[in-house]
Amino acid sequence: MGLLLMTAMYCQQFYHEMHEEYGTVAINLLKEFDPRNLEEFAEAFDRMMDMYANEYVILHKTIRCYSSLKDFEKDYLSL
Repeated sequence: MGLLLMTAMYCQQFYHEMHEEYGTVAINLLKEFDPRNLEEFAEAFDRMMDMYANEYVILHKTIRCYSSLKDFEKDYLSL
């Protein structure tokens, strides 16, 4: 559970920073956190990721998806 909460907090911080710096939609992920119902939180997490993905659409940015960490590393290291 500690890892889940820590991940949610880091993600929330990212959303907050992007909102403050770039005016993206304000997302409050932690308001959905309930340690008694992690499945519901996972669904909320997915919904909010979709909300954030829509910001890329608005800005005409491409979302990169990788099938493996190795593919991500190869692309990242090539930049």
